[in-house]
Amino acid sequence: MRRLLGGLFVSVLVSSGLMFSVTPAWAVTANCDKWKISEQGGATCTGSGGQWRLHLDCPWGSDYRSDWMTLSSTPTSVRGTCDPFKPRSVNIETRS
Repeated sequence: MRRLLGGLFVSVLVSSGLMFSVTPAWAVTANCDKWKISEQGGATCTGSGGQWRLHLDCPWGSDYRSDWMTLSSTPTSVRGTCDPFKPRSVNIETRS
């Protein structure tokens, strides 16, 4: 009985995907350098498999988001501003 229940438990884990996860072949890989100075923030990214954009978390709900840009081996840069405030954080968003 114990062996039967143990096998059933492993079957449930495997079928539900809880036992392990595999990174899909289409995963986005982005290598980015971020910066912020005064009211500006920016990033330079390289990578493959998708697109990226800059997101500045600005005070008072006036966040800045750049246009989506394609990841490639050639570095791509973008900067934005939270004028007249300093960004709380500089983030990178990706999508495939």
